[in-house]
Amino acid sequence: MIDQRNSSTISNDSSFYVVMHDVAPCFLRQISAIVDALAPLIETRIAAAVVPSWHGKPIAAEDAPFVDLVRERFDDVLLHGLTHSRSSGRGLVSFITGGADEFNGLTPEETDSRLQRGQAVMREQFDAPACGFIAPTFQRGRLTADRLARFGLNYAVGFRHIDFADGSRIPVATWCWDVSRWGTLGHVGHFYGNLRMRLYRNLLPCLAIHPVDVDRGFLPHIVKLTQKLLDEGRSPILFDAERRESRV
Repeated sequence: MIDQRNSSTISNDSSFYVVMHDVAPCFLRQISAIVDALAPLIETRIAAAVVPSWHGKPIAAEDAPFVDLVRERFDDVLLHGLTHSRSSGRGLVSFITGGADEFNGLTPEETDSRLQRGQAVMREQFDAPACGFIAPTFQRGRLTADRLARFGLNYAVGFRHIDFADGSRIPVATWCWDVSRWGTLGHVGHFYGNLRMRLYRNLLPCLAIHPVDVDRGFLPHIVKLTQKLLDEGRSPILFDAERRESRV
């Protein structure tokens, strides 16, 4: 486990990062399938990017099985926006992703409100605010490092970099199979990860998994890639050491 405050100690040559996006109660079946498939390889060394109020439906008391699964099967929990749905305006990313680019088009005040409300749900459901953040569809809008830090978010996982509050940055090669509302384009996301890793060997491999990958048939590809990275002598890492240590 790596403390996010010491990002310079991470060895990109011997590590890789696995994070599941869109972690919300409505995807309980798919989330369970993914963690069950990966557990024999990496146990619980996977991060959950939780959406506190998927499309406006907050995590509630009846979602206890979901909350228990996240607590038990993930070693790290990140904030993944508030609703994962764009509320105003439209653009190319909105068209491609079906309006999932939540933080595009927001005012600074609206951006702050979503971070505050998201962290409040994280405290309520998981006993602590998230330390890390992933913007839906990797679109940060007005989300600067300073703004995230004000809400206790010490690092942000992007498509090409992981940025830390202290100004440091880790370049990554991201495999992402949910690149649009058209499932077949997931093959492009897989190819892009392979290509970027071949061109830039100093990158940290990052597997950005989504629940829809199960229904679109990409879970075997994810398992195969995870095994390949392990066979190369790499180990899965996470960035919130304090959360992990509190569970031991």
